Amino acid sequence: MVATRRKGAEDKDETTKVITTPVVTDDGPTKAVSAETVKAEEGKVRKVLVRTISGGLFVIVFNVVIWAGHLYTLFFIALLQFGCFREMVRGHVCVSPLLLTCSP
Repeated sequence: MVATRRKGAEDKDETTKVITTPVVTDDGPTKAVSAETVKAEEGKVRKVLVRTISGGLFVIVFNVVIWAGHLYTLFFIALLQFGCFREMVRGHVCVSPLLLTCSP
């Protein structure tokens, strides 16, 4: 199977590129690809799934905190500020703009 790609914005020359790598062989769809490539793609899918679930849970928790009222929102913001400050301190990020150099 030969696939051609049309000239896009990233191509500088006037010719089209020809991809001669087989996409699917008689042995199955993953035999044409190395084991490392398949493992990397499965890792990417897993990362996307984990990030999607985590993001959805964060949105739900945020909505529950906002729905709960003023006091819980105040505690939530204080917790976020504490977490941001802790990350800066543990990550050796300069907090003061007067510091010209940061030492780990």
